Amino acid sequence: SPDALQECIQNIISRQMTQREAAAHFCIPRSTIKNKLKGSHPKPVGRSRTFTETEEKAFEQHLIKLADYGFPVVEFDFRIWYEWTKSFLSRHKNLSVRMSSNIKRVRAQVGINEINSYMDNLSVVIKDVPPSRIWNYDETNLSDDPGNKKVICKRGMKYVEKMCNFSKSSTSVMFCGNAEGKCLAPYVVYKAEHMWTTWTESGPEHVRYNRTKSGWFDSMTFEDWFEFSFLTEVKQENGPVVLIGDNLSSHISVKVLQLCEQYNIKFVCLPPNTTHITQPLDVAFFGPMKKLWRSILTQWKESKSGSKYPTIPKDLFPTLLKELMNKLNENKTQNLISGFKKCGIYPLNKQTLLDRLPHNLTEMDNNVIGEAFLEQLEAKRSDYLGTGNLKRRKKLQVPAGKSITVHDVIINEEDPKPMKSNKTIKSKKQKDNYPQVLLMKN
Repeated sequence: SPDALQECIQNIISRQMTQREAAAHFCIPRSTIKNKLKGSHPKPVGRSRTFTETEEKAFEQHLIKLADYGFPVVEFDFRIWYEWTKSFLSRHKNLSVRMSSNIKRVRAQVGINEINSYMDNLSVVIKDVPPSRIWNYDETNLSDDPGNKKVICKRGMKYVEKMCNFSKSSTSVMFCGNAEGKCLAPYVVYKAEHMWTTWTESGPEHVRYNRTKSGWFDSMTFEDWFEFSFLTEVKQENGPVVLIGDNLSSHISVKVLQLCEQYNIKFVCLPPNTTHITQPLDVAFFGPMKKLWRSILTQWKESKSGSKYPTIPKDLFPTLLKELMNKLNENKTQNLISGFKKCGIYPLNKQTLLDRLPHNLTEMDNNVIGEAFLEQLEAKRSDYLGTGNLKRRKKLQVPAGKSITVHDVIINEEDPKPMKSNKTIKSKKQKDNYPQVLLMKN
């Protein structure tokens, strides 16, 4: 390597080694050492680069900054030719190729003010609260699709098929863990109107099962989870307990808040549209868990018994869930601790979240990245995040079977009082008559 060669030359110049000793020690041919001492070959080994080192450094800085602002460059778009891109990435260790995840505009709009306000309030709530009493809950779904993987096939084959049953169905599961690394037993919600005994057999210990018509958690199932899963775990604690979660309307009910006051539980809601950076379970727990689930699901579907079913029977879901929890126990504690640390909850560190915002992600070299480039990035991001004035649409009053022109649309837009629909007139009549009906009853 260049570093070993440089060290070899330095040892010879400083008379610490002879040429023969250095050649044997560093495994470098003596002819190469002589050429370097004489300066016969000052240029680096290999063909000349397409771009200078300074230009490649500028490429690296610009690529990083584009990714920081939410506009990462696809490897194919940066390709001059395949081997050059591969060699460029190997020379610059700060760069790597990763799968990007799309986030909605409302999530990208999260700024410093929202994070500062959230962390300032949280610091007051969790003051002097040990990690064993700081909990985070969140629901997720375990799908019936094991996903796709790269396989070996004949060169030039465009469509490679793998026989594997899958569907779009999924089962909702609630998880809850604390900053010390302890995880409660999951709470399963099936999509059904009735429950059957076989849906609860052969599962993990202390798991509770429920069902809803939609398959998602509603206020009743959340209250049941809070009262019989979470409360039974923490009501014996001596001191305040902090429960952190998203601000879904189904998670906020009068019954839950009354129980929180009764048992000294502080119910904390995360800022809207920030769970991808502020929720420990989302940040460090669900990702590894979903990988394990896809692996378990693939093995089951490839087995003789699993290949018979078009989808996961609810009778067998508890068995697969038990296998998942057993494999999850290996790294479950460390993942939870890492999640709370990454979200700046425990230990409390506001800067951890602020560093994940675009303006604070990477220190840049002002000599490489110009102000004009940054201003263009700022303008592009502002244009994308700007809400804009959405034009309100109006119903066109066009007789059935008649065509319309642009002139008809312009006339309809200039009309300040659009024609009211029959539903509006009918509802107004009902509203006017409503007090009269009450008076007649009285």
